[in-house]
Amino acid sequence: MEHNDFGLDEFMTFCRILNTEPYVVVNSGMGRVTAAVEELQYANGPVATPMGKLRAKNGHPDPYRVKWWGIGNEMYGKWQLGHMPLDDYVKKHNEFADAMRPKIHPSS
Repeated sequence: MEHNDFGLDEFMTFCRILNTEPYVVVNSGMGRVTAAVEELQYANGPVATPMGKLRAKNGHPDPYRVKWWGIGNEMYGKWQLGHMPLDDYVKKHNEFADAMRPKIHPSS
């Protein structure tokens, strides 16, 4: 049973304890581009953004400033949820990259 009680805020605390840079991978198999952009905004967006406001409401007003982002994980395997032919996945991956890239560092 996966309880999903270790979310992004807990992961960021864990990375801070370990004194390491976080690497966050968004779900591109079964996931949607809008959800990936919202996660990125939650992590890096200012409080004036909808997801930055939610992060602040959850007790973390300052952006996490995540530098390292990945799209998908092991999408080559037929066992992976959301697996699709390579040509289709390349298109979907590029959609994610195009939507996320300009928002990784919103202040720059």
